[in-house]
Amino acid sequence: MNHLLINVRKTKEMNHLLINVRKTKEMNHLLINVRKTKEMNHLLINAGKTKEMNHLLINVRKTKEMNHLLINVRKTKEMNHLLINVRKTKEMNHLLINVRKTKEMNHLLINVRKTKEMNYLLINVRKTKEMNYLLINVRKTKEMNHLLINARKTTEMNHLLINVRKTKEMNHLLINAGKTKEMNHLLINVRKTKEMNHLLINVRKTKERTTSSST
Repeated sequence: MNHLLINVRKTKEMNHLLINVRKTKEMNHLLINVRKTKEMNHLLINAGKTKEMNHLLINVRKTKEMNHLLINVRKTKEMNHLLINVRKTKEMNHLLINVRKTKEMNHLLINVRKTKEMNYLLINVRKTKEMNYLLINVRKTKEMNHLLINARKTTEMNHLLINVRKTKEMNHLLINAGKTKEMNHLLINVRKTKEMNHLLINVRKTKERTTSSST
């Protein structure tokens, strides 16, 4: 809650609200029951005036587990540092995506088990909507973008290669079809030429015979 109050005090309206919250028992009761009271809903709506706080408070209302996580995260500097950097580092993104598959995650789980709440979270890491949401958002980082760009490029390249192959095959087909037609025409002309040669030879022979017989 200290971390929440420190961040909330960055906006004048929230600062005024939090100053009054510390002064009144009723507001303490309201903050303890933050998910249960209409007043806190109003507080969360107003708190949404800062982007980071808005995202935090919207998600706090959605999941009891994430609320519990955020409460415990604020208690440990190391875990806070991990969560802050989790969106910033390529290796951590890759680590979280492959959370069940990597030796590094085993090392992380060994260290994380130092806090009971985080241990519970990581044991159930595959079972919780929050972790799914975290992994979905983690995939929005450079590696996933790079993966998606390459996937799209691969798909386009596959389509291109398929079309290139089809084009080559069609070109070969058309070239061969053209060659076949030309060969047919050539053979027809050769036959016609041979027949014409034979005809001319026979005409010449006939003329020669006629000339010699008249002599």
